[in-house]
Amino acid sequence: MTWWRRIHRWLSIVSVLLLLYVAVTGMMLVADQSAVLVSHLKRPVMPVTPLDDSQLAAMLAATDAAARRRFPGRELTSVELRMYGDTPEGIIWTDDFTPYAYVFDTRTGHELTPDDLRLSKFLMPWHLHQVVKRMHRGDVIGLSGRWLDLLVGLALLTLCITSVQMYWQMLARRWKSGRHGVFWR
Repeated sequence: MTWWRRIHRWLSIVSVLLLLYVAVTGMMLVADQSAVLVSHLKRPVMPVTPLDDSQLAAMLAATDAAARRRFPGRELTSVELRMYGDTPEGIIWTDDFTPYAYVFDTRTGHELTPDDLRLSKFLMPWHLHQVVKRMHRGDVIGLSGRWLDLLVGLALLTLCITSVQMYWQMLARRWKSGRHGVFWR
């Protein structure tokens, strides 16, 4: 057995469950997002609205104030600011084990529901979609999950490289034996 084949075999045995996990959670996200995209085909495209620094500062201050009112003493792990149509939104993530995004209208400070956000077309409930997204990225187990995600990506890349190398070795042996077809029959 060649060196390439040995690497390919052992790496595939070790990484198959992790690759399957990433593939299944990725398919769940694609199916869920495709349902939303299909429902938006009939809607007009919303214009992109660039924001200047003063608007961003005001949105951040409003989001922080709303989050501090909603979660006194809790640590925020991430904040995202965006314009969705004509609604300025601030999205915060808390330090919960189960990830949960909270969306606030930065004009009023009120928390927006998935129906307010026009996300009711997801196949999964919106917050379950967020959990699956974090599972797919590896965030649910912290930084080690992100490193594991990187290792899964490297394993997939290595499997692709070793597959091509093994194919070229087999193809060269075929050509030496007088069979010049690129594909096997």
